[in-house]
Amino acid sequence: MLRLRPYAFPHRRLAIIAALRNKFPLLESLLLSEANPKQLTGILAVAPGNYWCHNYAFGVPSASPLGGLSAESINVLLLNMVLPYRYHIAQRRGKARAELNQIIALAQSLPSENNKYVRQLRAEGVKITNALESQAVLQQIKNSEQVPPENNIHT
Repeated sequence: MLRLRPYAFPHRRLAIIAALRNKFPLLESLLLSEANPKQLTGILAVAPGNYWCHNYAFGVPSASPLGGLSAESINVLLLNMVLPYRYHIAQRRGKARAELNQIIALAQSLPSENNKYVRQLRAEGVKITNALESQAVLQQIKNSEQVPPENNIHT
């Protein structure tokens, strides 16, 4: 667990997943059907069990109470897990086109990611206002990076 902060300890993350599954037994269905971004955020804003609210690790109490996922972590989960999952399921059901507008609307309603690329572009004056725009910028950066042929496993 070197370089991990207590909120990111694997056993705490597992406790949050367990709390989610306990509170929402049909979690996947709920994540697929909910269209309101505030409701989706509320679903993922579950605190771990009481033990993990007061302990960093097994038998290691914390000085102050620990909560669940931060708002930024929840937004990253929505953007990088929930929305792709929704698209994948819609694609498997043959309804990808119908679901795409709702997924785009959800991405537009989420704040942009806060990573080094987005911060650098903002410092250069690029206006990035929502998660859809930050994802577009990140995809553009990914596509523009040149990988030397000897390091490219697909050649």
